[in-house]
Amino acid sequence: LASRILYRVFSDTSFKRGGRFYGGWWQNIPKEFRTKLLINGKRTVEFDYSGLHPALLYARVGAGIPDDPYEIGLDPTHRKYVKKAFNAMLNANNDLRSPPKGLPVKNTGLPWKDLKQRIKDKHSAISDYFGTGEGLRLQYIDSCIAEELMLRFIEEKSGTALLPVHDSFIVHHGYADELKNMMLEIFERDYGAEVGVKELEKALADNAYRAFTQTAKDIETVLQLNNIGHEVRLDTYRKYNLSQG
Repeated sequence: LASRILYRVFSDTSFKRGGRFYGGWWQNIPKEFRTKLLINGKRTVEFDYSGLHPALLYARVGAGIPDDPYEIGLDPTHRKYVKKAFNAMLNANNDLRSPPKGLPVKNTGLPWKDLKQRIKDKHSAISDYFGTGEGLRLQYIDSCIAEELMLRFIEEKSGTALLPVHDSFIVHHGYADELKNMMLEIFERDYGAEVGVKELEKALADNAYRAFTQTAKDIETVLQLNNIGHEVRLDTYRKYNLSQG
């Protein structure tokens, strides 16, 4: 149900280019809505590679992968700016003399030259890759990882749907361990190093709040409860029993 609702809501032209969609529609919706996706009426989980592109480069040069490649001594709220700057430097074909478009460098409290240098100092082991366009080649590598994961879920998990979102993946919550282990296995097998894989914010069934409202008397509203999903109904039943002592 949530998937169908979100598809209708986000089939707006603002998510199209030239009248066509690019990629799966779930990739274009705001991040906070992804936690509400249901697959066959069941809640989902999303697992993400931690700093996949930096991890690939560190594994290539045989250096230890940092826990957080985007931590360079700034306020934690500036992490997203560091990540954007890092990726821009990696994707560029030359040294970026000015910040990439849309990056509010002044918010970090550093001029672009100093921010860039901090990133280079943090990643001295792979700094030779900045300004070489390597980021685009890494995008091909992570697409190969995504393809293998999706095909293996189809072949080994009875056709289970696995939804890719860049370097993270969404699956029915019952396959959480299988997804995480497979992501770790592929990276270690192909690159000979361990990488971080983290679960993003736990998914919640969209419309779950309706299960806690007083049951309406009109039949159409009552029947809508069937669309919430059996897990939400079961959870509501258990909580009701607990409330009755």
